[in-house]
Amino acid sequence: MNYQMSTGLTRKFYALILGLCFSICFFISCENDITEPSTDEEIAIAERSLPEDDVLKEAEVMPQFPGCETIEDKTEQTNCAQKKMLEFIYSRISYPEVARENEIEGMVLVSFIVEKDGSISSINSVREVAGGCTEEALRVVNEMPNWHPGYEKDEPVRVKFHLPIKFKLQNPEK
Repeated sequence: MNYQMSTGLTRKFYALILGLCFSICFFISCENDITEPSTDEEIAIAERSLPEDDVLKEAEVMPQFPGCETIEDKTEQTNCAQKKMLEFIYSRISYPEVARENEIEGMVLVSFIVEKDGSISSINSVREVAGGCTEEALRVVNEMPNWHPGYEKDEPVRVKFHLPIKFKLQNPEK
């Protein structure tokens, strides 16, 4: 009786956030295709063949978006960091006017590297969307603050990320 219905815009916003969370989880899980060497000899060969500036797809301790350092539980900390990253993106992104006018929708897949010092580098688009959507996604990722770097064997490492950013019109004008 006292329940107030959510507005259509609010429900669509929550659906967009939920869809983005699932997309991020999907793309992160797709990047976990590193095979581990099985013998000491294979490990030694792999370590010799990797340059110092090699970029990993997965590290023992993955880089995280800042803002959740005080949380002790690693799962909660990871969830918090993902939420903070989504909040950052959606507080800064705006739907390009050209894309809105032409009813252009789609998902931009942005690739970037979290460096050993936590800075973001090598930002580029893997999948593009017309109408200025790709440029807007790249602009927002360029504005990201330094992350907490990833670690492998207690040493900071470079880690590559793929971040899907979905552009979907709420009420396209027909």
